[in-house]
Amino acid sequence: MTTLETIVHEGQTYKKVARVAKEGEKILVTKEERAYGSYKNGDVLTIRKVDTLFECVRVTEHGTVLYHREYVVLEPIAQPSAPITLISTTPAVEKTYTIQLTEESMGKLINALRYFASDVPMGAELRDQFEAIRKS
Repeated sequence: MTTLETIVHEGQTYKKVARVAKEGEKILVTKEERAYGSYKNGDVLTIRKVDTLFECVRVTEHGTVLYHREYVVLEPIAQPSAPITLISTTPAVEKTYTIQLTEESMGKLINALRYFASDVPMGAELRDQFEAIRKS
């Protein structure tokens, strides 16, 4: 098994690995042979079935088989989400709180505030403040 470089596909980072794919995995076509217009180099496809007898795979996107030598496997890389530190900017007479959120949690919070904003006028202000902090 040889590990190659990385690629980002639909927001997810993957490492390219030269090995036989398993069902459900994503592959990147690198050496198109007999595609007949079904796929081309650079396509990302999902494995439906592995045929060990003929050393090929079938994918969910079309009916043409791909030989193992035509692709590399895309293995997802867990993306560490560094916490975002939020510090209240209220006047000194009020309490100040420090909250640490991951990028994913921050996104969920902003989405929740979008719903809150539609019901409560100050919800839009809170949402805008959190989005500004996220972008900083």
